[in-house]
Amino acid sequence: MVGPQVIRVNLPVASPAANTQTQDIQDVRNQGVAERARPGYDPEGVRLGSFILYPTLQESMKYSDNVYATKDDKKGDFSVVSNPQVALLSNWSRHSLKIQGGWTNYTYFKETALNRNDFSLNAAGQLDITRDANLTLRGGVAQLHEEPGASGAPTDASEANKYTLVTAGAGYNQRFNRVTSALTGDFQSYTYDNVSSFSGDKILESDRNYDQYNVDWRVGYDVSPNVNVYLKPGYNWVNYTNQPGSEASRSSDGYTIAAGVQFAVSQLIIGDVYGGYQRQSYDAYKNLSLPYYGANVTWYATSLTTVRFGAGSAINQTNVADAQGYLAQTVGLGIDHELLRNVILSADGAYESDDYKSSPRTDDYWRGGLQVNYLIDRNFAVGIGYTIIDRNSTINNLDYTSNKIGLLLRAQL
Repeated sequence: MVGPQVIRVNLPVASPAANTQTQDIQDVRNQGVAERARPGYDPEGVRLGSFILYPTLQESMKYSDNVYATKDDKKGDFSVVSNPQVALLSNWSRHSLKIQGGWTNYTYFKETALNRNDFSLNAAGQLDITRDANLTLRGGVAQLHEEPGASGAPTDASEANKYTLVTAGAGYNQRFNRVTSALTGDFQSYTYDNVSSFSGDKILESDRNYDQYNVDWRVGYDVSPNVNVYLKPGYNWVNYTNQPGSEASRSSDGYTIAAGVQFAVSQLIIGDVYGGYQRQSYDAYKNLSLPYYGANVTWYATSLTTVRFGAGSAINQTNVADAQGYLAQTVGLGIDHELLRNVILSADGAYESDDYKSSPRTDDYWRGGLQVNYLIDRNFAVGIGYTIIDRNSTINNLDYTSNKIGLLLRAQL
């Protein structure tokens, strides 16, 4: 994550049982600087029978020089963000269950139209059928807001755009000697609220409501203990639930197909890289296709420095006029350095290209951030961070640059 939004919290795994999702190579020889356990600084939690409760409260003061993400007439403001969270993790010898919930309040000093409340509640469980097979279930509900300037946010909205997200999913993981298999199904339902424009008019957002279903299968083969090659086919269908009859339907279905490799090179590099093809067919628009690729690579440069690289592509939903969707391609690089055992420095940079097909609009995003986290003890931590976001668009008035700086305090048990 780029910028001052959050201090990472390391929690123990939900169960001491071995993870039998064997398509993931387990390499415990090294851990990233930001993820490794830190005795004396990690929360202990509160034991409740066979569960452990981890409550957290994070308070932050932020300043943004362009809260509405506009090219002209920029408005800067301070905000206070309160974020209490709680996680309940099982402590069983087999199977696992995790329930996590949180609430976030944003209060601006001057631009009170941006004041808002978000919440989320999620649960995930794993049923260990045998040593080499497990079933996973997950679900959640959240009320969230799109930040001004986000890819899907209305460009002339005078407030953050609220939406509700409902998710559900299941997966079955199995190992057959050297062969690994993971079959997953996921459901997502997005419901958007209408918002006000700077002129006081209502912007219709409910026509963005849609349900999406995904089925993915990943089948791999362990070439060696440190290399798993795999195929990853997937299918999805998208149903827009509230589009006016006068508008062309953006409902669609599509598929992805890719081959990849998950690897560990000595004690220095672990990664997962894949490449292939994706295509989306629309009810009333021209079909879209794009190379389908992704990468997630971690380099343990030294015991005190971790370098992270990521990249990916996707065909995403949009409500931009005349566009059926947009092709998103991203690449990012991050570095974490342990200056002291309890002082972590992080730097991140990312580039994203959003090409809105059947529309003249193309957006290029550049993001960068710096963050310092100081772990006082296992109950308290502070952090300071800086983020810059720059959007260059072929639609001239959509360009903007935003600088943010924040100071954070976290308390946990």
